[in-house]
Amino acid sequence: MAHQPQLFSFTYKDLQEITGLTKAGVSQHVVRGNLEATDLVSVLAFVARYGKPEIRLSILERMIGVDRQVVERGRRQSTSGFTRDELGRVAEEAPKYAAPTDGEGTAKPSGKPKKKASRSKPSK
Repeated sequence: MAHQPQLFSFTYKDLQEITGLTKAGVSQHVVRGNLEATDLVSVLAFVARYGKPEIRLSILERMIGVDRQVVERGRRQSTSGFTRDELGRVAEEAPKYAAPTDGEGTAKPSGKPKKKASRSKPSK
């Protein structure tokens, strides 16, 4: 048995609230052809263009996925022993107090070369 489709509705008052326009302003856009209230695409385009700045910013962030990226990067890692690097990629977590490696698992040489122990003959 199929589900009944869910119907959504809005009024010009709703459009006034999210755009900041007056009733006359919304009506003018309808008369000029900028908005056809029975067409969902027309309404979405109208809100994206004439919406309040915070509404427009929210639409853009959702379009490019910024809100999801922020949530994903802020989420705790579910797998122990892994972390994220500066670019947000998954990387193995370095063990505490381990020597830095060159990325291949071998220890990096320290900045200063070690001095060789000199064997000098004792003076008589």
